[in-house]
Amino acid sequence: MPGLDSVSALFLLDEAGHAASAGSACQAGVQSPSHVLRSMGVADSEGPLRFTLGLENSEAEIDALLEVLPTIVARATH
Repeated sequence: MPGLDSVSALFLLDEAGHAASAGSACQAGVQSPSHVLRSMGVADSEGPLRFTLGLENSEAEIDALLEVLPTIVARATH
């Protein structure tokens, strides 16, 4: 997302009770920019966010994330 500050978005998501990452899954725990996202043409400045969903996530959990996500993106975008 152009202009999105991923660090701010991750903080706000965490405050709201949602887990996310700013890198690819294969870069978990690594602070450097993701070579996977770069190879996909995603610039570091585009503020990538990654959400992982599984069979154990409920529809209510997804709805709760979707409810707060627009506000969080607006607050974390410059």
